[in-house]
Amino acid sequence: VNGKMAASGGFSPGGRDLAYYCYWVTTKGRRIANQRFQEYAKEDLLFDAGCVERLAVFHQLEVTSEEEKKNKLTLEQLFHSLKKGIAVISGVVGAGKTTLLMYLMLQFSGPQSAVPKHLQSFEIVVFIQCRDRDNKNLEEVVKVHFGVLSADMTAEDILLTLQQLRVLFLVDGFDERNEVSSAVLRELLDKTWHQDSRILITTCPRAAEDLKNLLRNKGKVSEEYKILQISELRRQLDFIEKYGIHLTMNGDAALAMRERFSKLNPQVQSLFTKPILLLYFCSIFKETPEKIDQWRSLNDMSMDRFELQKIVMKTKLSDIGVRDPDLLIDKLLGVIGKCALEFLAFDHVTFTSLEISIMKEQCGDKIRAHTSIVEVGTEVFLNTMLVVKKPLSGGKDTTYSFPHKSVQETVAANYVVRQMMLTEDTLQEILGVEPTKNKRLREVLLYVVAALSRDSPRHLTRRWGELKETLREAGVTARDVMDCVARCRPDHAGTVAELAALTEGKKWNVRNGRHVAVVPVLLRHGRPSRVVVHMKAAVLRGAPWGALVAVFKNLQVHLGPFVVAADVEAPTSPPKSAVNLLPQ
Repeated sequence: VNGKMAASGGFSPGGRDLAYYCYWVTTKGRRIANQRFQEYAKEDLLFDAGCVERLAVFHQLEVTSEEEKKNKLTLEQLFHSLKKGIAVISGVVGAGKTTLLMYLMLQFSGPQSAVPKHLQSFEIVVFIQCRDRDNKNLEEVVKVHFGVLSADMTAEDILLTLQQLRVLFLVDGFDERNEVSSAVLRELLDKTWHQDSRILITTCPRAAEDLKNLLRNKGKVSEEYKILQISELRRQLDFIEKYGIHLTMNGDAALAMRERFSKLNPQVQSLFTKPILLLYFCSIFKETPEKIDQWRSLNDMSMDRFELQKIVMKTKLSDIGVRDPDLLIDKLLGVIGKCALEFLAFDHVTFTSLEISIMKEQCGDKIRAHTSIVEVGTEVFLNTMLVVKKPLSGGKDTTYSFPHKSVQETVAANYVVRQMMLTEDTLQEILGVEPTKNKRLREVLLYVVAALSRDSPRHLTRRWGELKETLREAGVTARDVMDCVARCRPDHAGTVAELAALTEGKKWNVRNGRHVAVVPVLLRHGRPSRVVVHMKAAVLRGAPWGALVAVFKNLQVHLGPFVVAADVEAPTSPPKSAVNLLPQ
């Protein structure tokens, strides 16, 4: 360890030297931090599906560099490729960003002999969650990690010491940042760290530009990576079998889970490209396997996932003797759905202690109004809908947060649908935000359209004008429109396809058979600049290709990398006179 810090002044109260502090941080401090990291070793899965060991079920993710998009990198290769101090790792919702960082944290904090080579060069790991609202600065983050190492060593001393050590900072969920965690992140970027320290920051793509701007304003240079989706059937099946074994503790049951997924329609299989979606499959198969036969889209699965949450709650309420549990569940979902909507509008997923207290009070009022005979604690409901995290030893209050943004969006959409059916409030009044915030509620609005199509067509017809205008303000994309039309009942497809006019002149990416089926309907309302087909041959063969090209005329269709010429030379493939087949 060098003496840069001692030379810079302001360090070592009581005359202690830098070497003393470095010794304490890298020995006792590391032990304390590692013990606290191990509190994340187990994961309680959603819907009471079970508890698993994170390291045992981790599925090796692949990433790609923005500079070399064709090359897939393992985690080890990712670390070897890092040349700059900061790496930004982006991934869509449910891609496994948090899981990835926790995996690194648990690997580092395990037995020394088991620490992988690419982590051995670091002396300390610091984990920062952007959803955190408690720790207002880096000193408070340090206190949670290391506690009090010795009587005469303060959090400030530890922080100064970390600047001289090789530290791996894991910053989770930039897209979930708030005003408190943003201040912590700015402080992290303002400080000068050891040249061999690294900062890994995860984010959703929609917040990537904001992160780039922040780094640029701080004069920081970063490398960009993207988590690849799990698109190969073999990898999907391996993921399901691994979780199945640990969820059921039964090899035969795990194989049955794997076998059921392998027999799904290839078009449906191709939708399960994220770890979170594969986990939903496992949970639904375990509890209500018969519903899987009805799946034609992700929306079908999302609705079954939502119904599974209600089933879990109903079972708990029935077990303690609550009458009409469905009615009480609907009332409680109204409380949490409104809250989910407000949180989405302001990019929040975690409750403050005051917010959770208020929601518990509101839920308690609904419970007491429903039943005065049976005593029901709010935890029966909240523990099913939210993730409850005990603080790391030395941390502050227990935190409650929505388990995943997709769950949050489904619950919020359920609230919006009920309000649209039960009240005369305008959609904008129900959303409770200015139109400028509608972009953050785009997924909710798309769920609402599909839900009204399924559950109350007359309300979809009556509210269609304001739904369409709100989706325009939300910046609906071509893929959104294709997915939305595919989710709706066939007799509503023509109406919902009017959204295609909002994507006029944009490129349309056709990624599955459902998209192929709806594009002819969309072309009646909007014309893209071009259509790019990204489909595996097995899926393409079963897609209604003829109907699509019949309306294209001279529009160019670019075949994506999954398809080769031989794969489309089938009786149903488009004639060359009808469509130009241009390799991408």
